[in-house]
Amino acid sequence: MKEINVQAILEQGLSGPDIAREAMQRGLNCCESVLTAANEVWNLNLSSDLFFAAKLFKEGMGNGCTCGALVGIVLASGVIRERYGLPEDEDLAKRLHSNFKQEYKSSCCAVLRKKQSFFDRISKKGCIRVTEGATAILVKEWENLQPLKEKIT
Repeated sequence: MKEINVQAILEQGLSGPDIAREAMQRGLNCCESVLTAANEVWNLNLSSDLFFAAKLFKEGMGNGCTCGALVGIVLASGVIRERYGLPEDEDLAKRLHSNFKQEYKSSCCAVLRKKQSFFDRISKKGCIRVTEGATAILVKEWENLQPLKEKIT
């Protein structure tokens, strides 16, 4: 995984979306970036295997289908729920998807990218904004949880 100075970001009082933006600017994809932010905000100690799997969600799984940032918030929410010992929430993924679609009008990477300017597409600025926004949705969903005291393996 590419080196991200998360400690410096946190010392500046920046948030999960800021961590996700920094991760994307360092070359991680949208799914990896959301997971990086969740990992740091909630001290989840996510395995490298999960990050290797997240690489596959680049650019809508390579065919422009599902937005990787949305996949990232759903994956992170599942881990958060499990790590905190929270009860099963059958509507969690549906709620996250609905919140994402309400904000961006689509969950399809290709549709989201079509709405972006040419410059935003080639510079990834549009995807960075979507990833920041998706991370904000994740943070809002779990805003009342404190980071775990120590990382769980």
